[in-house]
Amino acid sequence: MELTIFKKFPALKWKLPNLSICKTPTPLLPMENLQKEINHENLWVKRDDLTGDIYGGNKIRKLDFILAEAVRKKTRVIATSGAVGSHHVLATCLYAKKFGIDTAAIQYPVPNNSHLKRNQEMIDNLARWKINIKTPLSLPLDYRELRKNLINEGFKPDDLLIIPPGGINPLGCIGYVNAALEIEEQRKEMGIEPFDFVFLPFGTGGTASGLEIGFRLAMSPTRVVAVTVTSPAIANRWTLEWLCESTRLLLSEKLGKLAWLMGKRRKGFEIQIESSYLGSGYAHYGIEEEKIIDMMFETEGIKIDPVYSAKAMRAFIDKSSMPEFKRKKMLFLLTLGKVKF
Repeated sequence: MELTIFKKFPALKWKLPNLSICKTPTPLLPMENLQKEINHENLWVKRDDLTGDIYGGNKIRKLDFILAEAVRKKTRVIATSGAVGSHHVLATCLYAKKFGIDTAAIQYPVPNNSHLKRNQEMIDNLARWKINIKTPLSLPLDYRELRKNLINEGFKPDDLLIIPPGGINPLGCIGYVNAALEIEEQRKEMGIEPFDFVFLPFGTGGTASGLEIGFRLAMSPTRVVAVTVTSPAIANRWTLEWLCESTRLLLSEKLGKLAWLMGKRRKGFEIQIESSYLGSGYAHYGIEEEKIIDMMFETEGIKIDPVYSAKAMRAFIDKSSMPEFKRKKMLFLLTLGKVKF
């Protein structure tokens, strides 16, 4: 099915190629049982865990555009990085393989990663090069060393494409510009008013930034609430502002009038950061997250992960339970990545 962004702006179809690996539109559904559980009138979920045939989650929307650029450039090796068991690293390895591209996985340790054991086993099997580092602070040097080693193995410098952690570049953000436009298209078809808030986990920031730009393009009043799930050194306002502006500039370059359209709605980027649910840090979770996981499965039959979605869902439920949010239309973006085989 044609992407919503291409239906709205046909000229972009030829300027922003994609590979159609992302299965869209993903379902937009009311959470009626959860509504009864917490006494709220309007709770919805966007099922972006269902974006792919072999692996779902928010990474697939980003890779749809990023890998198209890799194929266009005839890339032979993609290098990317993340924590041990990273959803982004696994998704990159899985989908790059479909297009005959080798991968190099640069990974660093995190605590409490036993729930990602299967992810890491698959990364170990899929990645041609596996590089373990102590800290992501060394990544610039690690990429430089990898490039040198590849040249020594006979590769050309242009054979390598580096994808940032989480797929956070303007091209990746386009996937969630499209998602915001898709949400607007779906809710209009369903005859419902715009959502007041959309909640999602805030890791590297590409998903939240893409949504912000997309809702601007749609002239929507929906506010993006990014719930911090990793270190503020990564998940911060400067990251979001850089990604929003870089994505806006990319779209403006491809279709000039977009700059005017995005500025018409409101000044400045207004993503709301909710940082009080991080707890002890990335990959740390406890009894509160476990309660939320149980509640979501018991009420809606939806499985969520403890590191990303459970923390964001805690914020979503807490805010939705407050008197001032009782009549607001609340949307939760489920970004869980999971293997389908």
